[in-house]
Amino acid sequence: MVPLSPQSLIISARTLALLGAQDDYTFGDAPPRSLHARASEHGSPERWDLRFVHRCGYASHYDHRSRTSSWPLPMDLTHTELAQFGEAQRILRDEPAAGDVFLVSHPRTKTFIQAGVIASVEARGQYDGRTPYFDAYTIVGDTDETGSPGRGRTMRLNRRLSLALGDRFLRWSDMDANGGMIRYNRSTFLRDAAVEVAP
Repeated sequence: MVPLSPQSLIISARTLALLGAQDDYTFGDAPPRSLHARASEHGSPERWDLRFVHRCGYASHYDHRSRTSSWPLPMDLTHTELAQFGEAQRILRDEPAAGDVFLVSHPRTKTFIQAGVIASVEARGQYDGRTPYFDAYTIVGDTDETGSPGRGRTMRLNRRLSLALGDRFLRWSDMDANGGMIRYNRSTFLRDAAVEVAP
């Protein structure tokens, strides 16, 4: 199996951004379209930023001989469920690093509204000398030059992210991949996931 590699994820995401990736992709033999189906069922807008992250992760960790990918994050979770999964797997970090998957929290609703890949961390600072933030160079699907979700383009963007304001950083490369494939049961996880991640 392909070893977990943050750099491989970054290269894959950067390449797809340069190619202008849109939401017309599949995942080889088993395209996980359940996120689309679940969004439609609940009447929520269909966004593909999270699927872009999974596409990059899946492709960058795909082994052609075994026809499997060692990408460890479940592909059928919503943004909030992925944050809860990160909490359960103990891969949420207080500071971002290159290759992390980030989740953006909405300032009013405190729900997660966007996901992307951190290509590099450029600086850190504080809002009003109190609230810490990180300036990161990121790669995001289904956005535009302003970084807004649901805008239909893949962009490389400078983003300001803050743990104190609810944003989260998943260090997926720290997961125990059990020889390349994690053991994960969605229904069991969701039943046991009582953690509210956003403040």
